[in-house]
Amino acid sequence: MKYDDQTLLNLLAAEYVLGTLHGHARDRFSRLMRTSPRARYATSLWQRHIKNLENAIESNPPDQQVWDKITKRIDPIFYQHRRKQKTLTMEFLRLGVQLPQQSVLYWC
Repeated sequence: MKYDDQTLLNLLAAEYVLGTLHGHARDRFSRLMRTSPRARYATSLWQRHIKNLENAIESNPPDQQVWDKITKRIDPIFYQHRRKQKTLTMEFLRLGVQLPQQSVLYWC
């Protein structure tokens, strides 16, 4: 590849910083940065661009409605109920109560 092409270096540096450069291409670019001041400089510029964007964007927490929808989708009551079922099954097993195989699978 022609790493002396500044446009190519700039594109590779952008992908590297954004995390979209993968696999062998990322490894090659990492090695190139060790030996090429131009590659390091291009990468540094992109890191600064991203940092400036990060600083320019104000943090905005989601509305309560969004959190309510997330909570509803996760359904903590379901998980609490399931946890109680597992505990009950383990207690039966500890006491040596024989449950039908289907019950054990259902409860677990």
